[in-house]
Amino acid sequence: MKIALLLPQGENFDHRWRAASLARSLETLTAPDGSKVEVVIGLPVASGEVWRNQEAALLRQAPFVTVRHLTWERVQTAVIERMYPDRQIDFTGVEEAVIPRDWGWNFMDCDGWIIFGDCGQGATPPLRPTAVLVRDLAARYVPQAFAQNIHDVFWARQLEALRMWRQALAVCVSDDATRSDAAGYGGIRADRLVKTPRLLPPENSAPETPRKPREFTLVWMPRMNPGHNIEAALEGLRKFLAGRASPARIIIAGDDARRFDPEEGDPAMAPLPAQLKRLAATLEYEACLSEDDLWDVLANADAIWSSALADGENEGLAWAARAGLPFVGMRYPQNETMAIELGVNAIFHDGPGSSAIAHALTAQSLSATRSKPSRCGDEAGGWSEVVERLWGASNA
Repeated sequence: MKIALLLPQGENFDHRWRAASLARSLETLTAPDGSKVEVVIGLPVASGEVWRNQEAALLRQAPFVTVRHLTWERVQTAVIERMYPDRQIDFTGVEEAVIPRDWGWNFMDCDGWIIFGDCGQGATPPLRPTAVLVRDLAARYVPQAFAQNIHDVFWARQLEALRMWRQALAVCVSDDATRSDAAGYGGIRADRLVKTPRLLPPENSAPETPRKPREFTLVWMPRMNPGHNIEAALEGLRKFLAGRASPARIIIAGDDARRFDPEEGDPAMAPLPAQLKRLAATLEYEACLSEDDLWDVLANADAIWSSALADGENEGLAWAARAGLPFVGMRYPQNETMAIELGVNAIFHDGPGSSAIAHALTAQSLSATRSKPSRCGDEAGGWSEVVERLWGASNA
């Protein structure tokens, strides 16, 4: 049985390690007919060298997978109906959809698809037996982070995406709060919702070295997208640093870390007050394009901070669990549940205000204690129901 994991067009390092984690779980399973599960990862096309590096990182984590170039092509739904006349898809109210292309089999040779859900991408029709992996429906909580007003194209795209998700064989969620959102906000029927294990980053394969006394080191994992209020985060960081009696080292880590450096000229940094730009210029930036890069940064960290406003499976929290580090982030149900399940020493702040952020960072710097790295979250058995649904539909 062959299953394709299809990453969204706006994929990043976060999506890739999750895909590798899921592939490792699926590879241990067998289909109902006794066949092994073969995994294909659809990795969106990037420049040649970048794509090859991303492919290599995936293969290090999951050497048994096949990685294919993926292009999401926007096509009129009337054309899709002519291309795939045997597919019973309800396109009511949807004029355009995006379909996956690898310029070969176009993933139609796979028995099933697991699509990494992205509402902003719009309708992704289930041309093969399909499950959708839903990390969150954050737009329900922070709509202003995703759209300028009620007329923004995002809302039409989200509605179209949800109409396709309702027709999937399974919509996979990892916590009860997101399950409730998918049912109430997304309109997904209860019998299509499947609770699946949390996906965690790969474990650190490097030997642990003794930690030497040094200044407090905080790793901040922001993203240059509307789900992070960068201005409020920087103001909170400024207040935190101003109130400290001793220096602190702040490292921005991630695959787009250098976009936060004012000297790099990212347009999103231009409107910030001069005081915050000067602060940003004093921070360290570590562009982490692979799991090894991030592990190198975390080896000298005391805590991880995420400025996410409503991230259902918080990337920073997942890495804190793996590294056994304290975590600072905003309080919302998914964050709190995830911290409890993974045994993370977490300090949450209420709301995105800069003062709340500063207080949380101050409390964390005073009580930063390491915990045992989490080893749970990759249970293969939790994906069996999804495999069975895909297999059943492909052999009906």
